[in-house]
Amino acid sequence: MGSNLQQRLDDLRSQLQNLPEDMDANAIGQLERAARSLLADAKNTPYEPAAQALFAELARTSSPTSPTAATVRGLVRRARIRIEIAGDDDDIDEAIDILAEGLALNAQDADVISLLSEAAAKGQQAAQRVNDLFARYGVQRPAAITPSTPPPVNAVTPPSYPTSSGYPAPEEQIYQETPTRRMPGRGPLYATPDIDEMQSELTQAYYSGDYQQTVDLANRI
Repeated sequence: MGSNLQQRLDDLRSQLQNLPEDMDANAIGQLERAARSLLADAKNTPYEPAAQALFAELARTSSPTSPTAATVRGLVRRARIRIEIAGDDDDIDEAIDILAEGLALNAQDADVISLLSEAAAKGQQAAQRVNDLFARYGVQRPAAITPSTPPPVNAVTPPSYPTSSGYPAPEEQIYQETPTRRMPGRGPLYATPDIDEMQSELTQAYYSGDYQQTVDLANRI
């Protein structure tokens, strides 16, 4: 782990020292993303101070010279924060509005395109807006933009258990509530000692196949 971080530090420092004068904003953005990833991986390690210093040096060196580049970077920062703290669709819409300004200034900015793709995954309306923006500015889509949808929930049908004599199971009659039928445990005898005897008789009638007596006893409980 340590040797890997050191190697990444050395590679990034070498790239920073050999930056060409005419390096475009996209190439600088790639270096910044690499430095940000390195800084996150080096957190709470002996390499963290060196990574912080390198990131700060990169920020100073790559400070945009054109007002347009500076504006796009500011818009990207605002939109990223808005997406990260989004609480509803209005926040996502606002982030897309911000990024649309950046896209109008630089339709090839990798950060703007990446954040728009992220925003598109937040909902159908957001996906449609981003698709329209990409079509308007001729942006090559990084991937199909479709919001995630939860899988359908299948209803579970309880099993039915017919009696040996071919009649419907008595529990279907017991739990079929009609204006003239009582539910189990709601009859006047439920709180009396006779309920135990009647339940015993119902059980015997059920297993002996006496359907009519089973239903009659069930209606009395």
